[in-house]
Formats: sequence, C-alpha cells, structure tokens
Amino acid sequence: MTHSELEESIASAETAIEKIDALNRLAWSLRESEPARAVELAQEALRLLNEQGLDDDAPFGEAFFALGWAQSRQGAIDEAIETLHRAADYLERAGSKAREASALHFIGNLLVSKNQFEEPLKYYFKANAIRERFDDKQGQAASLSNIGLCYEQLGDYATALDYALKALTLRQSVGDRYGEAISLNNIGLLYLRIGNFEKSVEHSEKSLALQQELGNLDAVASTMTNLGGASLRLQRFDDALKWLRLAIEHAQTRGNKFLEGSAKISLAMTLQNLQRYDDALLHYDEALRLSDDINDDLLKVYALQNRAELSAFLNAPERAEADLLEAKRLAERLGTKDVLSEALKSLSRLKEQTGENAAALDYFKQFYEVDKALMNESSRSRLHNLEITHALQTLQREQDLTERLLFNMLPEPIAARLKKGESAIADSANDVTVLFADIVGFTKLSARVSATELVKMLNRIFLAFDELAEHYGLEKIKTIGDAYMVVGGVPLSRAAHAEAVANMALDMMQVLRSMKFSQTDVLNLRIGMHSGQVVAGVIGKKKLAYDVWGDTVNTASRMESHGEVGRIHLSEVTAQLLQENFLIEPRGTIEVKGKGNMNTYFLNGKKAKSSE
Repeated sequence: MTHSELEESIASAETAIEKIDALNRLAWSLRESEPARAVELAQEALRLLNEQGLDDDAPFGEAFFALGWAQSRQGAIDEAIETLHRAADYLERAGSKAREASALHFIGNLLVSKNQFEEPLKYYFKANAIRERFDDKQGQAASLSNIGLCYEQLGDYATALDYALKALTLRQSVGDRYGEAISLNNIGLLYLRIGNFEKSVEHSEKSLALQQELGNLDAVASTMTNLGGASLRLQRFDDALKWLRLAIEHAQTRGNKFLEGSAKISLAMTLQNLQRYDDALLHYDEALRLSDDINDDLLKVYALQNRAELSAFLNAPERAEADLLEAKRLAERLGTKDVLSEALKSLSRLKEQTGENAAALDYFKQFYEVDKALMNESSRSRLHNLEITHALQTLQREQDLTERLLFNMLPEPIAARLKKGESAIADSANDVTVLFADIVGFTKLSARVSATELVKMLNRIFLAFDELAEHYGLEKIKTIGDAYMVVGGVPLSRAAHAEAVANMALDMMQVLRSMKFSQTDVLNLRIGMHSGQVVAGVIGKKKLAYDVWGDTVNTASRMESHGEVGRIHLSEVTAQLLQENFLIEPRGTIEVKGKGNMNTYFLNGKKAKSSE
C-alpha cells in the first residue's frame, strides 16, 4: 500500500486493532525517509496498545521495531538499541522468528556503527541461527557477511575470510547478484589483509565488473581502493595510481568521505613508494581532514600511523611520535587491538631508532601483551567456530584434542603437571642461560617482499632454529616478530646449560648464513646471552604459554640489543661459564641502558680439543 493509502486506513479504521496495524505499517514504511513522523506513528501505536490493554506481543514487537529503526535514523543510537531489544523480546514471544532475526541483526549493525566489533557478533550469530533454522539463505548470507566484517575489524582475517566465503556461496546459490558483488569485494579486501595480493585482485576485479553491470556505483570506490592497494603491494605502481585516483573520483562524486579518505591513504602509500614524499604527506593530511569531517576515528588512526612511518623515514621523529601517540590513544578508545598493536610496535621501533632503548623496550612489552591478547581472541574465535561446526563431536574426542594441544604448546613435564591437576605453575630456577636472537635486515626486507613470502622465509628460519633447540635439549620460549628466545636449564635443570645454549648460538649463525633466499636478500643475526636465576611458569587460561621472567631475561635482552650484527654478545657471568671450552673475546666495558657499566664479551667459537 502507498503512504496515502495507509494514512486513509488509519483514518477509516473501525477497531483499535485495525488502527494499530495501519499505524505500524505506515511507521515502518517511513522509518528511513521520514524518521520523525515514523517515531510519532509508532509511539501512537504503542499508546493505543497500552490503552486497550491488548495481550498481543506481535503488534508491540512491530511498533518497537519501527520506533527503534526510526530513532537510529535520528542519531539516537543508544536509545534505538534499547528499543530494538524490546522489539526482539516481543517478537520472540510472538513467534515472529524472521522479524526477531531482523531486529537482532539491526542491533548488530548499530553497534558496528559505534565502532564496536565484539559485541555485535552475538546478535549476528543468533540472527543467523534463526535464519538457518528456517532456511532463509539470503538472511543467512547477510548475517555471515557481517560476522566476517566484525572479525576483520578485530584482526582475525582467517576467520573473517571463512565467513565471507560462506556468505558468497549462499548468495550465489539464490542468484543474489547484488549481494554476490558485495561478498566478492569483502573477500578481495580480506585477501589484501592476509597478503594474497593476486587473489585480492582476482576477486576485486570480479566484484567491480558485477557492480558496473548492476549500476551499483556506491560500492565501486571501495573495490577500486582494494585493487589499488593490491597493485601497490604487487609493486604495479601505475595500476595502483590508476585505480586509486579513480576510487577518489568516484567517492567524491558519491559524497562518500570515508571511501575518499581510505583511497587517499593508499594513494599516499603508493606515492611514498615512488619517493614522491611531499605528495604523499599531502594526501595523508587530506585523509586526516576527511576523518575529522566525518568524525571517523578508525580512518584517522590509519592515516596517522602511515604518516608517522613516513615522518620517521624523513627523519622527523617528533612528528612521528606525536602521530603514533594519537593513534595509540584512539585505538585504545576504539578497542581495536590489531590497530593498537601496530601503533605500539611502531613506537618501539621509533624509540629504538632515536636511541631511547628503555622506552623502546617498554613499548615493545606493551605491544607483546596486546599482540598476545589478540592471538588469544583469535584462538577463541576459531574455537567458537569449531564448536558450531562440530557440535556433535564426542566428549572423548574433545578431550583427546585438548591433550594433544596441551603437549604441543607446553614442555612435556609442564603439560604432564597440568594434566594431573596443578592449576598454577611457577618454579624458581637458579642456573639457566637465556638467549635472545634478532634477525637483522628482516624489517627492511618486509617493505620489499609480499607478506606471504615474508612469512615463508621467517617460518623456514625458525623451523631450523626449533630443530637446533630440540637437538641441544633447550626450551624455545617464544618468537616475537623476527626475534627468537630460547632458554637452557628449564623446565628441567641441567649442569651445562650455558654450553648447550652457546653451541646452539654458534649453529644459528651458521644455519642462517647457509640459507639462500635471493641474490639481494641478506640476513644476519644479533645474539645476546646471559645466565642467572629466573622464575618460570605457565600464564594464561584459554591459550596457555610457558614463559620465564626476571632480571636475567632483561639482561639477556639487553645483551642482544647492545650487541653487534653477526656476533654473539655475552655478559660476564656467561663468559665465565664458557671460558674453559669456548673462544671468548673481551669487548671491554660498555654502558647498558638500565644496567650501568658492564664488562661484556663476544663468543667467537669453540676451542679445539687438545690431542692426548
């Protein structure tokens, strides 16, 4: 019915039920175009329902649904969310499952509009469960697509891609070509995030062709931005410039400042790669202006982080630090851990470049904690997906899986103690040797090669190191980016802990030198070692981790950071433990941040065994 026909139905209604129904239908039809009028109509319907004392949940649910939607269009998001909760409750009691699912889905959308990405998941999951029960494939696809978008914002790109692909399959099965174009665009963006740039181009090109065929101009700028970003990573700079300039043009035509700002950030990154630094800074500045225009903190964070990297490269550390601190503040407020993680890592690198090692270490510790939390959330996400997919697995199978994971993640003696029921494990170890190794040249290399190739190289190196740790009976504690940490003497004590770690350090140097990546990729190690007392134990509840703490760990880290490329830097304590069987070179006294003056040494090799 048209609006005028619904108005006539309200005027000519002979009963309260007929009038309430007409009010609800007109309120629903005007919720987008005339939200103020829709609010009045829905409130009138609710007044009549209460006045008549009608015991019928369905019209209450419809009135609250129309009211909540219209309130959201007036900018009263929190009020709208509260109203929509009431709508969903009434619709559930009325048995209007499809409408309940729609109300729940819309609550999720409003939470996303507030830059919240964890909370909406429960609404999308519940809406999807209802739609799955009634075989509503189009509704399912919408829920799954938005679930994927939330996981993307939370930094869990693998899970996001899984849901985006499921949404694409459903949309193709029902012939929803408009939805198919959206899914292809989302998948293109996720492949870009993951680092599979060829796949990103493939899906984005399919999406663009379909959008242009359907005349869906609103999504064109987004897809062109994806194509520009993937072309940039593939070092196809002419293609990147073409797509990103077209994206900006389309976004300006449609008045979409968010997409314009996103494209300008990618364009600035491209210009930066072409060494057009002034032009790059100009576009970062324009992206920041656009983010302020639309009050979008997420867009602002990305612009600040990228401008900071360029400022650091151009030897403007004060400006870089100011941008990164603002990005950190905004990321903390948004609760986006992946973005916060990047800001902290960049601050750590900046402080290291300016020689402020204590501050660099502090930011790196903060980065490590956020990154660890991010991995925990990612693990919980995947576990939740497995629970949905494999709900019929037996308890025994789950128990077996848990035990296998426990023994894979933790040292065998520690895993056995946990299995027996120990809930808190913290041991003091008096005689251990800690090694930190940093791959020198890897950060510079990361700017040149694809993410996929980078991960393959890092995996190849660390697998070789893992084999050495196993060979010498040492405990690998963790990898942090391109850094590697191993300890001798925990969880089981051993007399020759320093010798075992020293042998591994020498082999690590040799292994990395023997690896061939390309004629231009030159990697080296900077290694630091210190011996002493540590506390070792298990941290975490969901994702358990075996770790060590104490001044010995901090000193070993300082030995690495104050060492020299291609050399193994020792504290005096470790040098004394090794002097009988190893070639030790005094370095002299150096000032170590937070430690003062220290006598340190270099490990040059093993002494030749004397013949009898």
